[in-house]
Amino acid sequence: MSLLRQSDMMTQPVCLECIGNIHLRTQLASEARLAACAECGETRPAIPFKLLAERIDEAFLPNFELTPYDQSPGAAAIFVDIAGIDSDLAFRIEEYLGETYGDQEDGNPYDYLTGFRRSRTPHYWQEERWERFCNTLRKTARHINAEAIAWLDDVFEGIDTHRTWDAKAVVKSVVPGEPGSHFYRARVAADEDELRRILRQPVLQMGPLPPGVGQGGRLNAPGIPGFYGAIDEATCIAEIRPPVGAHVVVGRFDVLRPLQLLDFSALENLAPRANPFDPQFEAKRDRAHFLRSLGEQISRPVLPGAKMLGYVPTQVVAEYLEHRLVPPIDGILYKSTQRGSTGGNVMLFNRAARVEPFPHHSHFIDLDIRTVDVDAGDDDDSIHLSVQEIDAVEPPDPLAALNGTVSHIPAPLPDTFVQLDIDDDRPLCLRLAPENIAVRAVRAVAYEVVHGRSLRRHHGQRPTTDVRRPNRLAAPMLALTADSSPRRSDSLPFVLGCAPFAGLDAGAFLPLFGTVAARVVAVAALRPRPISIASSRRRAAYTGATIG
Repeated sequence: MSLLRQSDMMTQPVCLECIGNIHLRTQLASEARLAACAECGETRPAIPFKLLAERIDEAFLPNFELTPYDQSPGAAAIFVDIAGIDSDLAFRIEEYLGETYGDQEDGNPYDYLTGFRRSRTPHYWQEERWERFCNTLRKTARHINAEAIAWLDDVFEGIDTHRTWDAKAVVKSVVPGEPGSHFYRARVAADEDELRRILRQPVLQMGPLPPGVGQGGRLNAPGIPGFYGAIDEATCIAEIRPPVGAHVVVGRFDVLRPLQLLDFSALENLAPRANPFDPQFEAKRDRAHFLRSLGEQISRPVLPGAKMLGYVPTQVVAEYLEHRLVPPIDGILYKSTQRGSTGGNVMLFNRAARVEPFPHHSHFIDLDIRTVDVDAGDDDDSIHLSVQEIDAVEPPDPLAALNGTVSHIPAPLPDTFVQLDIDDDRPLCLRLAPENIAVRAVRAVAYEVVHGRSLRRHHGQRPTTDVRRPNRLAAPMLALTADSSPRRSDSLPFVLGCAPFAGLDAGAFLPLFGTVAARVVAVAALRPRPISIASSRRRAAYTGATIG
């Protein structure tokens, strides 16, 4: 279709049937008059082309912003999406608006080289909304709080129908036997006795506590435990922050029944479904943008001294999701604070946290710990686990009675054995199979520095601080191996290698890093060498553990 002159565009009627968006059509209905539509040729209630262009312009400019990417959609493509009109009509409206704005002093919003995206709610506004929710729980009422419940009803309304930009659901199904149908939990064993104690009753030692006991956590109230786990083994080990040289018992828990999990990481990519012509547009848009930031609030670290009050808001959110959300879900997925975007955690609500009892009547885990023999040059200190059947008895020896030998009798269960509550009426949701238990040795710990702080010394001056974003750090550092001898490791992303601090004791760096990075500094100080330090707001991010 050839483009019309502006004077002609102003008189070309567009019938309401050629406008797909019901909200826009309703708004324009009072202005419609019977006329022959310039788009479809039918004689129907129609509105002037100019009026349609003005209404689209009023909805477009406040809610969309330019991006630096030429792959972003243009204005006409967005008109098609939000107004439900034909692409030819959308291009003519964009041309008309571009000519209307012309060369205004403020610029022509339709004279662009890249594309547009939806404008975001200011981050400070989202923070204020969360803070209001937190304050009403901490200072007004915690358990019966109508204001908090009403706010959560509004935030999570229709959450099961939300989709990400790539059309993925934010509520994910976990089906037994399919990929992603298992989670990991771990325990640190400081010595051999503790290691054997954990393996003697792995479900009791590694699984969640039974109902009625236990302290509160990030997403559970005291006495109402849930299943906290990780989606992969490396994240699981990073979350418990084991010291170098310790052993970690890792268990893989398989899902026994289908579970529905709300993925807070997917919420970060939530596609707002609100249409600018919808009367409830602002409320829906702001809700969608807040949900995109809620995952950060859920996984935000809480200082040890502030956990009693700091966990209250997230506990209330989790309890709401467990008991009031329709259709119901069984838990949530959220980012790992220890590994950032590379790992994820899971929390299963109390009703979905029951683990199948370990088969103590038929199996036990045998532990074989090799010891280093320096004289023989044997430095193998590996640990081997084997699953043994208690009822596996050797074939009877027909001469046993004559020889006075006695057949092997399995050792009884230890006095410390505790059977899980047999009156628990929750459905079995998880299984810790004996063959899915492993022991890992922590050889080194890696840290990642994110917004750096560099220190520079000039002759005759005190050190000055210059806050900046550092380059990617790839310098090697010293790390401890199993035999406690220092070696170079190119895999640990930590900054080492500048002259001003050569020869200083590791303790001199603690004010810069805090206690989190103390181990890294101490390791680096094993061998005198020039070093410089870049930290991020005096903190470092734990990225995982090297396991062997």
